[in-house]
Amino acid sequence: MSYARARLWLGITNVGTLVVLSLAALISGLPAKIAGGWGDESALAVFFVSLAILSLPFDVLGGFVLPRRFGRPVPVAFTWWMQWLRGALIHTALLATIGIGLLAVGRASGFTGAL
Repeated sequence: MSYARARLWLGITNVGTLVVLSLAALISGLPAKIAGGWGDESALAVFFVSLAILSLPFDVLGGFVLPRRFGRPVPVAFTWWMQWLRGALIHTALLATIGIGLLAVGRASGFTGAL
C-alpha cells in the first residue's frame, strides 16, 4: 500500500469513527445529559476537548507513525507532540470561539440570526 492510500484509509476511518460515535451519543441522549448539568458554554468545551482526545490516535498515526513507516521526514517525538498540542489547543479555541459566538447570536436574534 502506498503512503497516499494509507493516509486516505486512515482519514476515512477517522471520519467514520467520529460519525458512528456521534450517532451513538445522539441516540443515547448524551448531549442533553451533559448540557443539562452545565451551561451551554461548558458543554461545548467538553465536546471540543472530547473531539481532540478522540482524534488523537488518528493524528498520531497520520502525522507521526505513517510518515516514519514510509520514510517521510518527521520531527523527533517531543517536537511532534509539542506541535500537535499547539495545533489542538488553537483548533479547540477556534471552535469554542465560533460555538460561543453562535450561541450568543442565537440567543440575541433567534434561530434566523444564528443561521
